[in-house]
Amino acid sequence: MQNAPRLIVLRELPQDRASVSPRRQIGLLLRALVFSLVAVIAALPSGAKAGSLSGKGANYPRGPYWQRTPLTSAEVVVRPDTLQLQVTLIRVDRDPEAALTAIEEVAVKVQQALGDLKGQKTSLSWTGSQVSVWTDDKGRSPTPQVSLTAIVELPMPAEADLLQRARWQVAMVKARDALVEAYPDARKGVQILCGTPQAVVSAPDEHRPALVQRWAKQMQEFVAAAQTPGVPLAVVDCQPPGAIQQQHLSLDGVKLTLAVECRVDLVGAVRK
Repeated sequence: MQNAPRLIVLRELPQDRASVSPRRQIGLLLRALVFSLVAVIAALPSGAKAGSLSGKGANYPRGPYWQRTPLTSAEVVVRPDTLQLQVTLIRVDRDPEAALTAIEEVAVKVQQALGDLKGQKTSLSWTGSQVSVWTDDKGRSPTPQVSLTAIVELPMPAEADLLQRARWQVAMVKARDALVEAYPDARKGVQILCGTPQAVVSAPDEHRPALVQRWAKQMQEFVAAAQTPGVPLAVVDCQPPGAIQQQHLSLDGVKLTLAVECRVDLVGAVRK
């Protein structure tokens, strides 16, 4: 058999190891590694020696690669037009109806405290309610707990500079801290929990056309750079874009992100 691998046996000659220098020992080790590599290559089938990543006989994993569905996105940073604050009112009471009545009374005071901040009128909208069971740290004394959540919104006109926006933010934080301090315990009264004021875009879908155009441009540039001469690529099987995600950066910047699922394939390729 012509292609049968030949076994190479390395035999160490008797010698005084103490007389062999470190450099000599490294050289012997490298020679042994080279001989071992030659033996492994000789044992491979002839087709494998040609290389599976180049040339006519290349075995590209086209199927698994082209069937992947990458998630791409486009981003744009815009100026926010609203300052939002989440407020939650909680009451622990054996009578859930009485708890809700107590929350309603405090809700009026919350609207008064946050209704006007540095001359700017705000709006409050209730977004959710929940009835659960409260227990102490050891799981004892189960008692009904009622909570209501609202979003307070302060509009920030486009002409308002950063200093004016900061004044509104400070006023909102000050009013928030006063409410949290005045209503600390849900078992003795109504407890108020508040989040951190966030600058947001009130109508993100108005920026959808710009995001779609940016995404299309990015994908065209990617396809043009990734394809090889004579093997054109195309973007196919795109799913409808989902909701626009917001990320607060500062009082002057919010990042909007639009994610799109699509597939890049050869032009005219038949999908199996």
